[in-house]
Amino acid sequence: MVGEATKVQIKFETTGKMLKSDQFRLTLPKWDPLTPKEIKDGSRRVPISMMKFESGKTGVVSCKGLVRFKLKSEIKCSHSKDKKGNDFVLFEDPFAEDVNEGEELEVEMGMIRNPMSGEVKTGFTFSLVDAELGLTSEGFSSL
Repeated sequence: MVGEATKVQIKFETTGKMLKSDQFRLTLPKWDPLTPKEIKDGSRRVPISMMKFESGKTGVVSCKGLVRFKLKSEIKCSHSKDKKGNDFVLFEDPFAEDVNEGEELEVEMGMIRNPMSGEVKTGFTFSLVDAELGLTSEGFSSL
């Protein structure tokens, strides 16, 4: 059902080498509950969080790697917001081994609002997080 929490699969390609010890962060676009017809009719747009949590479970996100060997099958993930109020999910200790530039990876993530249509969604940003340095680069491109 549109707007209900579901699991999504997200594919991306690395644009640089990542070490087994690295983490990555996925910043999510806002979720717009209006249909194209409502937008055309002049309804006011009020985008909201793409994350939808069960009562009392804010911040708990289920994540798993879907590419054998490169990503761990069970990945610890946590939800937070950046300084601009954008939702992001931190994938902690996700890699089973070092990952080379140009490799395709895929993760499954829960607690995402079901989209209005089956069209490809854009606006996701992947960033590499170094345990010591913090956010270091946007080391991925979404597919």
